[in-house]
Amino acid sequence: MSELIFLTFPSIHHLLQLEDVLKKNSLKFQIIPLPREIRSDCGTCLLIEKEATKAVLALAKNQGIPVEGVYPVTDEKKKRFYQKLLSLM
Repeated sequence: MSELIFLTFPSIHHLLQLEDVLKKNSLKFQIIPLPREIRSDCGTCLLIEKEATKAVLALAKNQGIPVEGVYPVTDEKKKRFYQKLLSLM
């Protein structure tokens, strides 16, 4: 299994903008509910493979789409942990 990264956004609007860009560039991603361990409010995030992080962040930057945070997914004893790797806002 490849390593995974969650990307968070200031709003769903920004996530949907990036979704269109990623589809046009044939990059793999999933839109999923935001884990409560990251933020307690309702929300949605983008799940990508770690290897795609630089490409996805570059596309977001080139399109003027703000990314709020980058969270690697860590599994320890079958429980997932999320630690903010990078804050972009």
